[in-house]
Amino acid sequence: MTGGKLQVLATRGNGETGSDITHNAPYIRGLPMTIPYHGKVVVRGEAVMSYADFKRVNARFPEEEQYRNPRNLANATVKLYDSNLLKNRPVAFVAFRLVAMEGLPGSFHKQLSVLNTLGFNVVEHTTCPASVLADTLETYTRMAESYPYPVDGLVVAANDAAYADEQPGTGKFPNKLSGYALKWADETEETVLRDIEWSASRTGLLNPIAVFDPVELEGTTVSRATLHNVSYVLEKDLKAGDRITVYKANKIIPAVDENLDADGAFSKGGVSLMQAYARYLLPMKCPVCGANTSLFESNGTLFLKCLNEDCAAKKIGALVHYAERDCVNIAGLSESKVTALVNRGFLKGFVDLYRLGQYRDEIIAMDGFGEKSYAQLQKAVQASRAPSFVPFIHALGIPNIGKGQAKLLRNWLGEMYPDTAYMDSFLDAAAHGVDFTVIDGFGSVMDKSLKEWLCQNMQMLTELLMELEVTEKPSGNVLSAISGKTFVVTGKVTHFANRDEIRAKIETFGGRTAGSVSKNTDFLINNDVESTSGKNRKAKELGIPIISEEEFLSMY
Repeated sequence: MTGGKLQVLATRGNGETGSDITHNAPYIRGLPMTIPYHGKVVVRGEAVMSYADFKRVNARFPEEEQYRNPRNLANATVKLYDSNLLKNRPVAFVAFRLVAMEGLPGSFHKQLSVLNTLGFNVVEHTTCPASVLADTLETYTRMAESYPYPVDGLVVAANDAAYADEQPGTGKFPNKLSGYALKWADETEETVLRDIEWSASRTGLLNPIAVFDPVELEGTTVSRATLHNVSYVLEKDLKAGDRITVYKANKIIPAVDENLDADGAFSKGGVSLMQAYARYLLPMKCPVCGANTSLFESNGTLFLKCLNEDCAAKKIGALVHYAERDCVNIAGLSESKVTALVNRGFLKGFVDLYRLGQYRDEIIAMDGFGEKSYAQLQKAVQASRAPSFVPFIHALGIPNIGKGQAKLLRNWLGEMYPDTAYMDSFLDAAAHGVDFTVIDGFGSVMDKSLKEWLCQNMQMLTELLMELEVTEKPSGNVLSAISGKTFVVTGKVTHFANRDEIRAKIETFGGRTAGSVSKNTDFLINNDVESTSGKNRKAKELGIPIISEEEFLSMY
């Protein structure tokens, strides 16, 4: 930064040559475009994406193009050439080092304080005497799982920057007191791979799952781990009976670390693709419908898919997704119940959920149901008959159209058709061939996917809407108290069913929501205003108002 304005934003690259991504700077949270200082300032930091945003954004991609973790998606996002795509991929900049400025403070702690004053989102940090360093490291280690984004270690530095730079180092750690990176060693356990199961998804992809002898990891017993795709299985040379090591990625997600018996036969060309079917337990038939499977390549990665367009797994996956809490929310409709109902022929699509009454006696007689279970299911189905626009569009499972795109549609429809129900104006706009790319953040791929889906499924959608009341209208009262403001919601709620319901209300009135507190946050909603939680502490440090549900309700 020079003259109080950001001049260049670049990636680290290989340490010498990186990429110029200045065009994306305005869309990266926690990165100020101007600062109240006119000298030259050089700052180093990292782009991060929260687990919640990663799940939401990653779900928009076709399965074969999805990213494995938030870090990979964040890194890919900041390098995009089309800045418009960043508007719907929330990435935040977290500053961790003030590299250069005139009168550079002599301590790391003061340097970070300067960055905070200049408006940067700064990494969480503390100072402590060397005598309690071990205890402090342990405290931060325990906090790691509570962070909204992936954290894989800690950095320890002598607070006196000049002293740290003067200390001798080694070839491996030339200035370890200037920043000694401590990575948490993943807790790994050796076990034996017994099988590779293939789980069919609602898109038709068959996803490999490692089944191994149970082991204890991070306090829980695990015996299964996702293997992502066919290429992952081939690269690790995973075969039934192999000794493998497993761990929990970011201390949460079970994963295969290493195949101790791998010989790299496939990568060396010693195994043909046909031989790979037997060697790596690749199914030639879909485990759900028995139809043929086929390998295909996407962006250099191999995937396996079921060729049957009417595969029950596709129906099951779509129905389970439709019933999820952030969709139409049919409480208690589990995958096992959906599977049972599909297998009996009672469920073929979304519309059939609302016509289960004709099979009442047969369903009650099924294993796992009974009168009470049936009554609860029917109650939940009836409660889902009046969904709001966003969760309903999300529930339909339209390729490339998730909750984020549904919100973009809703907001645009509210502006263009302020006196009409969202669903009515949406169908009218679609019928007249409206180019939805006029919506900021709604790209041509989304527009094409939406129109193709409507063309293929309009009869089903018409029948479904006859069973529902999707009558939500624009409020016509977007108050400035909420509109344009950013809220973070935490803690227990009492007036709303859950925190997602509060977030939906905020967005209805033109506000934004975030998963963590930063300088860009306008309000933190927490009924326990005096809580000593990390979010409350951060809000108080930044002078951000902490309000209760009651106070939020008074804003509209």
